[in-house]
Amino acid sequence: MLRLLHRSALLLSLMIFGTHALAAKPPPEIMASADNLAMVGASINNCFESSEYKKLSNAQTRRIHSTSSQIEDVVTKIQNHYSITNLL
Repeated sequence: MLRLLHRSALLLSLMIFGTHALAAKPPPEIMASADNLAMVGASINNCFESSEYKKLSNAQTRRIHSTSSQIEDVVTKIQNHYSITNLL
């Protein structure tokens, strides 16, 4: 699951930032993906306080934090690129 999220975040980032054209309004597909990533990121952040999360190994928690950070980075880049202020 985390690998899929990681790959999705990277692919979305490449799709958006691999081009140099600036658009005034983001395509609906980008907004849908950004909204979904923001929701996944929020869900992961909610899990950080759970008792199950506290039972995970250090390696597992590092991977989860890394994925969360990458998702937040992609969503922030989308916000900055399209001058959107309400995704996170």
